[in-house]
Amino acid sequence: MSQLKVFADQHPNDALLDTTDGEQIAAELNRVGVLFERWAAPGEIATMPLRRRFWRFIRRTSTGSKPKAATKPSMCCTWCPPTRTKKRCVRSS
Repeated sequence: MSQLKVFADQHPNDALLDTTDGEQIAAELNRVGVLFERWAAPGEIATMPLRRRFWRFIRRTSTGSKPKAATKPSMCCTWCPPTRTKKRCVRSS
């Protein structure tokens, strides 16, 4: 579903246009040189939020515990990129 809302700079709380009609959206955007297209979805769109689906998958495929949060490796020195860990430091080689 598409929606277009247009506001004036001087009155940001009052919408000049608020529409979900595809033809009207295309006409308004065409006035400023923007192409508006709609495509059909290739399949059914899931209604369950992605986060819930992810944790449901994790619970079914693991031992039931949530995985530990990923931690960013700390930068070991100014010579190494931020992804390099202290164990693989360029200067310690």
